[in-house]
Amino acid sequence: YSCWGSEVKNGKNVSFDSVEVESGVESVLLPCRTTESLDGDVKVEWRNGYNDVVHVYQNGSDQPEEQRWNYRTRTKMDENLLKNGDLSLTLRWPFDGDRGIYTCRVYRGGDVLMEKKVQLEVKGQWFRSDVSVGSEPAGTSRTSRY
Repeated sequence: YSCWGSEVKNGKNVSFDSVEVESGVESVLLPCRTTESLDGDVKVEWRNGYNDVVHVYQNGSDQPEEQRWNYRTRTKMDENLLKNGDLSLTLRWPFDGDRGIYTCRVYRGGDVLMEKKVQLEVKGQWFRSDVSVGSEPAGTSRTSRY
C-alpha cells in the first residue's frame, strides 16, 4: 500500500511517499528513484527520523560499517542503482520500532544532489510465545498478534 503526502520545508511544499505494511511481513520497499545520471562519485544515504544511518552506498558498494547496528542485516539496495536510478531501499522484517520518516539523500562531494522522504507506517505487532495453550504441548511456538 502506498500513497503520498506533503510537508512544508523552507516555505516550500515537499511531497513524500507514505508506505504502510503489517508487522511480520518479510520486507517493505521504501521507494526512491531519480532520472539524473549518476556516476561512481556519488554517495547514497538513507537515514531514519532519528538521523540514524540506515544504509549507505558509496564507491560502487554498500558500506555496512557506516550503518546503525540494528539495520546491518536488514537493508538492501539495487546492485545497479547507478545505471537504473532506482535508489529504493528494501527493509527486511519491519516492526513497530521502524515506523517514521526515512530520508534518501544523494551526495556528490559535500553537495546534496537530491533528497526524498518516505513515511513508513508499520501496523500491528507480532510476538512469539513459547507457552502451552489449550491442548498444545508445552514449548509449542505460536505467533500471535496484540
